[in-house]
Amino acid sequence: MRRIAALWPLVFLAACATSPNSGPPVRFDEVIARATTLTETGSVDEAKYGELVDALKRIREDASYYKSNAQNMLLAENFMKLFPSVTCELEVAEPDEKITVAHGYKNPLELVATCPAKAPFAFETTSDAVKLKGESFTFNDGKLSAKLRVEGVDKNPAKNTIRFGARYYASELLTLLRLDFDSVDKSVIAINPVEYKLARAPSPDESENGVALRSTNDSAVHEGKNAPTEISLKVEFKKGSIQLTREMREKIAALKISPGQKVRITGYGDKTGKNMEAIANLRARVIASFLNETTGEVDAVLEWKHKPDSGMESMAFIEGVK
Repeated sequence: MRRIAALWPLVFLAACATSPNSGPPVRFDEVIARATTLTETGSVDEAKYGELVDALKRIREDASYYKSNAQNMLLAENFMKLFPSVTCELEVAEPDEKITVAHGYKNPLELVATCPAKAPFAFETTSDAVKLKGESFTFNDGKLSAKLRVEGVDKNPAKNTIRFGARYYASELLTLLRLDFDSVDKSVIAINPVEYKLARAPSPDESENGVALRSTNDSAVHEGKNAPTEISLKVEFKKGSIQLTREMREKIAALKISPGQKVRITGYGDKTGKNMEAIANLRARVIASFLNETTGEVDAVLEWKHKPDSGMESMAFIEGVK
């Protein structure tokens, strides 16, 4: 079974306002002003946040001295304060009914959480073995409520776990700002618990009749019951970009890297282009930041190569280190 992911964007206002400015921002104060507008209007338009990341990257290339400007320091500091680290306490209620391998539950799981985040963020669920489908989602006054359908499970109950994660929509922009302005603070949205195991086992009659869902991992196929899980994943980037696509975030989450686990992250530049060493460095750092925000602190060794190895152009590589 392919890993199924459900993503619910949290929108804090009834509608998202459109920025009055047009064209790409060219000054740092413009980037911060537009980012603040997106935040205050509850925008969940990832493309708009991505435009600001690209704009900041151009500013860093063309006017690297911008980070030593006192006014820019203050702008960055005030903007980053909009995204404090928070913990969302989550409760999951399963329906009181039979669960089957092929069809899961008839009724949805009910999720309830207290989440004090004020800026727009995405709430994500992933699983290697459980087929998931989001049914409903609401968020009001710090209270999260959702219904999540389980449409199929693995015959092995131990595999039927669901992982939860959350991230600010401005997370990649924040990563760059914290790097440039030496901020030690973080903008982590921690979900507690981060993982939930379904309490009920699939009905034995269906499992014994051979109706089972095969579970695979996007980054490693487990051959044999006792085969170890090896961390190994190529992370693809668009040319010139340091943004993680939703597909890549899901693949990284599927690795199930644990807090404190040791990994090596190697960022690579593009085949051609300017400032490839900086881009390769940032690709590695963005992945490390994503892991820290979604799984907890990992023991990451960062490496980067501005001249990519053959077949590694516009990529990064995550691997486990013993």
